[in-house]
Amino acid sequence: MGSARPYSAFPLETNLPAVIMFRTAGGMRDTMRQMGERLSDFGYVVLVPDFYYRNGPYDSVDMRTAFSNPETRRRSWA
Repeated sequence: MGSARPYSAFPLETNLPAVIMFRTAGGMRDTMRQMGERLSDFGYVVLVPDFYYRNGPYDSVDMRTAFSNPETRRRSWA
């Protein structure tokens, strides 16, 4: 099992709509946190769940090289 480590961002106001951001690949990346913060700046409560938490600690995948770099590709999909 384990504990999921979601990222959350909250606007300064309260009682605002919420968004759950679903990613397709790459793990919990800084890009996803930045996108969550940006949505929060527009007034949304944002939750970005970490779907890979059950695999244990991991390094996120750089999506710029995930398919072009053989080492990244091998590590990403192993």
